[in-house]
Amino acid sequence: MIPLLYTAVFIAALFALFAWMSVSRQERHDRILLPFEQIRHELLDVTLAPRGDFSRREDAAARFLLTTVNGVIRNYHPHKSVLFDIRKVRRMIESDLQRYRETQKMVREKMEGVSDNPKIRKAYVDFVRATTDAFMANTPFIRTEIIFRWLWRDLAEQVKAVLRENENAIGAAGS
Repeated sequence: MIPLLYTAVFIAALFALFAWMSVSRQERHDRILLPFEQIRHELLDVTLAPRGDFSRREDAAARFLLTTVNGVIRNYHPHKSVLFDIRKVRRMIESDLQRYRETQKMVREKMEGVSDNPKIRKAYVDFVRATTDAFMANTPFIRTEIIFRWLWRDLAEQVKAVLRENENAIGAAGS
């Protein structure tokens, strides 16, 4: 009787663990996509505004950014481990550096001159912030890596300072 009870509790605990993991994964998914959805709504307000409220250049920049945000939202779930893993993105950029430079040039051209419009500029800044948050959430151990790199750089600077002091002390003693 008791082994049957332990087995039932173990099975219930497994189901609870899987349910908790599923809810946790969905919460992270929603936490990342919500800012992109808010940016989409802000940009829709700009693109659907009556003619004359925004210049052609501002409208083109807003539509370009809206298309980009829509692509992120649409492709997030199936491609999140590639789209928002900074290590994989870096490898893709390195393998196709010319295409990346052309894309960045196009983005700069589209967003150039939009700084006058606070709505579009805010949407762009929010998009960059949301993308950074998505990278932080989907790149495994990125925070740990950043901390280790910072500590390593700090340690290297301290070692260099000690070596400089030693060289100065040796130079002063030898003179």
